Formats: sequence, structure tokens, C-alpha cells
Amino acid sequence: MRHYFFDLHWVDGRFIDEEGIAHFDDGSALFYARRIADKIGRDIDYGSLTVEVRSREGKLLATVAPSEGRGCEQFALIATAPRALSGAQRSL
Repeated sequence: MRHYFFDLHWVDGRFIDEEGIAHFDDGSALFYARRIADKIGRDIDYGSLTVEVRSREGKLLATVAPSEGRGCEQFALIATAPRALSGAQRSL
């Protein structure tokens, strides 16, 4: 198993992963980075969040952004929430 680090970057801040976590291969680490981006991206601006995946040696392996589907899902929830609630109330 190899050790990977997952640094978070957004417009006005960053978090540098100093502990990291072990994964079987690069693919597993990239999948984990996408999960991080999607989960944390629910709470902050989707357009600015990226997760940088580094090896133990410090080499940058990839920069991962939240999946487009999550961004569309967030926009849909924000854009339709008031109408969805008022429509549901009318049907009762």
C-alpha cells in the first residue's frame, strides 16, 4: 500500500493534509479524492474547491474537483427549494 495526501484548496483558503492515508493504488486514491471533493463541496462553493493528491514523496499526482453532477444537484436544490415547499403546501 502507498501513502497519499489530500490537500484542499478554495478561493480564500486551503488545508494541507499532514497525515495522509494509505491506499492500494493511484486509482483508489483518486476515487477517495473525488469523494472528499463531493462531500465537502456540499458545504462550500463548488466552483472553487479542488483536492490535490500528493504522493509520500510530495509529487502532485492529480488535482480533483467536485463532480459536475454534484454541482448541478446543489444548484437545483437551491433554485427550487422555495417553490418545492410552496407547491407541497398547496397540495395538502
